[in-house]
Order: sequence, then structure tokens, then C-alpha cells
Amino acid sequence: MKVWLRDAGEEYPIDLADLEESIRQGLISGDAELDHPPWTHRGFKRLRDLPPLFEAFDTPDARFADHLRRRSVTWLTGALSVIIMGYALFQSALTRSRLDWAAQTLQSTFHQWMLGLEPTLLDGRWWTPWTAQLVHGDLLHALFNLPIIAYCGYRVEQAFAASGALAVVAAAILGGAIAVVGFDESPMIGSSVIAYGLWGAQITIGLRMGDAVPREIRGRYGMGNLIFFAPLYAASLFNPDLSHLGHLGGLVGGGLVGFFLYTETMPPTTTPPRSGHGSGCGAGPPSAPS
Repeated sequence: MKVWLRDAGEEYPIDLADLEESIRQGLISGDAELDHPPWTHRGFKRLRDLPPLFEAFDTPDARFADHLRRRSVTWLTGALSVIIMGYALFQSALTRSRLDWAAQTLQSTFHQWMLGLEPTLLDGRWWTPWTAQLVHGDLLHALFNLPIIAYCGYRVEQAFAASGALAVVAAAILGGAIAVVGFDESPMIGSSVIAYGLWGAQITIGLRMGDAVPREIRGRYGMGNLIFFAPLYAASLFNPDLSHLGHLGGLVGGGLVGFFLYTETMPPTTTPPRSGHGSGCGAGPPSAPS
């Protein structure tokens, strides 16, 4: 049956079965409007307000796409960026102070907080995979990592919410720690492991979710990011002072979470909605990677 759909300022006919399938795949926003007299009576009404479509809007792809379109506040990425930058500025201030106690504090921090086989495993400093993300060689080192963390973190948190972004960060740190402790001869410091983990997740989210990412931001996920970030990664390979294994471990850890994590932005609701308050009940299996 043909019905009329109003979306992005355009009106066009669409088959009702195709409409429901497009909603399930996240291709059509709940703010689009439908003219179908048995459902809307007179004129157009928002798709998300129509009870017959509640189940279609409650599929994982549809809920994921709806979450992306809402552009929620990414508080976790903001907090993480502030913490990393705040500590970098504090470290820079200590370095410039030229005071004896400041130099001793820095030396102790580098020794106690760096990640590696000896400090982490042999000396039993289990906290170093986390604390090493805060310590940087200098302020420029932190400033190089921070824009990548802020941008990729924003994109990942938009897609997976704060809980999913936190899982990506934790997996990146864990992957980096395994790579450095297990296979790298030199210890490492710096938040680049987190940066590469978030980048890996941003790529795999696009590969996994495919067309469920709204058209207007589809280029922000998946392989489109290689154009910008691949040259940076390639350039870093020629720097002998960087931990390439740590970067690779973070990239793999974050990427795996991006492929397989089933986050709060995907599960169906557990109670039926009231008309005008979004999607409704109806369980569905997680989307398989595409």
C-alpha cells in the first residue's frame, strides 16, 4: 500500500512495507511525518507518534540511529579531555618552576606511573596502565593526543553513550597494556593509547552499523576516517620514541569493542510507550556486524 511521507522538507509516496523496513534499519527518522488516513486521520503526523510503528522503532538499528540523531551531550569525553589536559598543564608548570621538590615529584611520578614490563608486572604496579595515560613527555605531547581523543571520543560517545565510550577506553588501555608489557622492551607514557582506541572504535562502528548511521554523518564513521588519521599514524611509525605496539594494542582493543559491544543505545524498551513519547516495546536480537 502506498502512503505519503514527508521527510527533510520533501513529500513522496512510499510503500508501507518499505517504510516499516526502512524504520527498522534506522534509515528514516522518527521526526519524519506520514499521511495515512487509517493511522493519521487528517494530515501528517510524526512517525514516532504512531502506535503501529512503535515496534519498528524499537529495533537495535532504529534505536541506534535515533540516538545519533539526538546528538546527546558527551560528558564522559569532556571530562576525560579536561583531566588529561589539566594534568598536562600541571606537569608543565612543575617543569617550568625549576624547583628541587618539583623535579623530584616529576621524577617520582614518571617512575611510579609509567607502563611497562618492569614497572607494571615485575614491580607489581597494577595501576600503571591507567596512570600512564596522564603522564606526557611534555605539553606538546599532550596537545597532539588531545584533539584526537576529543573528536573520536565525541563520535564514539554519540554512538554508544557514555557507558559504551567508557568500555572502549577501558579496552584500549587493556589492549595497549598487554602489547607493551608482553612485547615491548621499553616502558611508555601518554594518552595516545586511548586516542588510537577511540579511533579504532569510530572506524568499526561505521563498518558494523552500516546504513543505520544517519546519512548526514555517515562519513564521520567507518573508512572515511582513514583519509584524515591514516597519514598521522603513518608519520608516527618513523618516530623511534613512540610505542608502536602500544598504539596497535589500543587500536585493536577499541576496534573490537566497536564491533561487538551491545550498548544502552540499542536494546529495546521494556515497557510500552504512550503515544507521543517515542518508540515502544518489542524485543529484537542485536544487529550482526555488516
